[in-house]
Amino acid sequence: MDKSVNIGDKFNRITITNIYMVRSNNGRNRTHIDGICDCGNIIKSRVFCDIKSGRSKSCGCLKCGRKNKFTLKDKFCIHCKEQFYRTIYRQGTIESSREFNERRFCGLNCCYIWTKGDKHHNYINGTRKRKDGYIRLSDDRYVHRVVMEEKIGRKLLSTEHVHHIDGNPSNNDINNLELMSNVDHSKLHYKLRKIGKDGRF
Repeated sequence: MDKSVNIGDKFNRITITNIYMVRSNNGRNRTHIDGICDCGNIIKSRVFCDIKSGRSKSCGCLKCGRKNKFTLKDKFCIHCKEQFYRTIYRQGTIESSREFNERRFCGLNCCYIWTKGDKHHNYINGTRKRKDGYIRLSDDRYVHRVVMEEKIGRKLLSTEHVHHIDGNPSNNDINNLELMSNVDHSKLHYKLRKIGKDGRF
């Protein structure tokens, strides 16, 4: 047993509470310690030579909370105003400093409420525009389908599609829309596919 350590000694953030010997796989006896970290966490069966040399300075809180270019700050949810902390995932890993500093919400529920409706970044006068150009209303209905329903006086069936004649999904003028079945719509788009220089669609 290492005689240079006594119960109550402190190394970095660890205070020794127990000292004992453990036989390793190679048959050698090694000094192990139990202790308590300054953050309050209890440390069990830590190799003393790692603590003495400085390789092990805490229970792990020092590593998680170390200051670097991504300095940790007190974060508050912009929706519910409650303070939130770094997430510990199921596999035991902890949320990175970069992800924590970039996060604005305490959870997905607040994020959904905050970005719903007119607060969504793609919101345009009661509508949202997808990346591919299709426009949706605040109730998630597509504008081109709503326009066609108003023209024919009934709701569209799930097997009915509305085709944009000029190929622009943002142009929802009634003269640019054509009602057809799912099968006919698929056949039409198959014929309209462009062939690349390599001979592929």
